Amino acid sequence: MELHAGKYRRADGPGGPTTTGPCRIALEEHDLIIQTDTEGQYRLYYSDIDRMTDQNYELTLTMADGRLFTLFFLGTWYGQCLSDLRLLRGAQLTRNLAMLDGTCEKEFRGAYTFLAPDGTAHADRSCRIALYRTSLVVEPASGDFWSAAYADIERMAFNPDRYTLDLTLDLGEQISFSMLGTRFGELEKEIRRLTAAMYDQTAQALAARGAGAQARELAQLLRQGKAVRQEQVTALAPDFWPTFAPDRQAALDHLRSLTDQIYIGFRDAFGGGEPVYWYVALFPEQGAMAVEVPSEEGNATYIYRLDGPVERAVALLSRAMVALNFRREVISGSEAALQEGHLARYRVAVRKLPYVRRLRELFVGKAAHVANWQERVAELISRR
Repeated sequence: MELHAGKYRRADGPGGPTTTGPCRIALEEHDLIIQTDTEGQYRLYYSDIDRMTDQNYELTLTMADGRLFTLFFLGTWYGQCLSDLRLLRGAQLTRNLAMLDGTCEKEFRGAYTFLAPDGTAHADRSCRIALYRTSLVVEPASGDFWSAAYADIERMAFNPDRYTLDLTLDLGEQISFSMLGTRFGELEKEIRRLTAAMYDQTAQALAARGAGAQARELAQLLRQGKAVRQEQVTALAPDFWPTFAPDRQAALDHLRSLTDQIYIGFRDAFGGGEPVYWYVALFPEQGAMAVEVPSEEGNATYIYRLDGPVERAVALLSRAMVALNFRREVISGSEAALQEGHLARYRVAVRKLPYVRRLRELFVGKAAHVANWQERVAELISRR
């Protein structure tokens, strides 16, 4: 670890009292290290840096928890520190948002606008658009990183009047890419190519598990993790789903006895791991959803409040679960638990992805598969 001498100034929030003193600074693989003489060591996870401000050879870092760190008197290392920190933070944010996506397939430079159904909007006239295996990540010149999964795209078309490539996502977000020069067609073609390749790989995994001739059509229906109505799956492959979770069949049968609204999902793992399969039982009258992930350890049923129309609620649930790689403890865990090191990449998703934050708000509780499981499920479903 190469240490560089400098000074730091720390405050617990804007306008609060500050602490100033000499320090030694290092940029490690995952964290920025500040070693002080009086306060010990601070280890700042790059993705927890919400904003970087460079002014008059002072670098101010605004952290997700509100703390402010200003680094100065870095001498000739200042410019290199700023450049390296931007690269390390950008790479880590991209990895955390892309999760399982491996290396970048292709990148573009352009501009974008983003509009959510609630009116929330952001835009940037200079951004990097990085295409990965199952999603794209946008790195604005100013502002926050964000990502979109190919499976979330409902429509994509070039708009010749506005000269934009317009995307509509399944929760209603509107994205427009512009200022791509001659590369509009290439961007659209690459997104479609990667989407098709994703479904091809999912189809292979489904075929290996008994989907037969319907594997390709089933892959496009399940859309790499999206939960869909069980009737849609059984219409394509009547005997497919029951073969997936024989050890959880009793639990599924019990939930089926309580409701006829069952949604099921499948996501190929990519990279040689086991696929994820899961199901959701809907209870509209009680305003609840019960989620089982039979492919995971930690046998438990997770209960969420049903917020709004069923199809939209399941779409939000699916998007959040896929974004978190089905790490349900990220949804059920306390704020203190999210600060633990092994959940570092997931707390970034909680902070930056509104649908993940919303699912945390909707979480009711979990019922472990022990003797009183049925009673616990009934109690959680009826809880308001």
